[in-house]
Amino acid sequence: MDNVGDLLSAWQGHPRSDEGERQFFKAAYQGIVDHPDDEHVVATAIDLLHWVVRDYPHRLALTRFGYERYFRHDRRTDNCANCMVGDTTQALALSLSKLHIQAGQPDEALQVCRRLIDERSHDVSPYKLAEVWEQMAWVHWRQGERGRALEVIREAVERYGSTVRGDDLRRTLAAFEREAAVGTR
Repeated sequence: MDNVGDLLSAWQGHPRSDEGERQFFKAAYQGIVDHPDDEHVVATAIDLLHWVVRDYPHRLALTRFGYERYFRHDRRTDNCANCMVGDTTQALALSLSKLHIQAGQPDEALQVCRRLIDERSHDVSPYKLAEVWEQMAWVHWRQGERGRALEVIREAVERYGSTVRGDDLRRTLAAFEREAAVGTR
């Protein structure tokens, strides 16, 4: 993998099987090793590695490295009509937040999302910001912070309800409201 084009071609073309994912993982990892100074290759590879080889023991550390090192990375948008420069950072932040949840670290999960919103929201596609807001709402919900979860998801619907993620946000809000109503009976 000598450039982002090679990386994205391999991503789109790798066989969707355990063996295919391991092959992609090895190729993407080698791209990182071979081109450590190419932030487009490295940041994009780390983002995509989250989606393959889920049993890789250093997923959290690798994703945290990508998030911290490439937080200010501006992705190429010349090969993506609907992308914004902060979308790779959003993907890294969302992946890291999910990994923090899996590790039992909800405060860290929320902190990652808040930082992205506070520092890069103007650089991120609205539909991708909707994903981050929904993630935050679910973290609050699972922590038993029902009122805060409802506030967050309502604000997300208000801000991003007209995006392609609007239906997802409304479904989450409806699920929260149904569960909250059952809990008050």
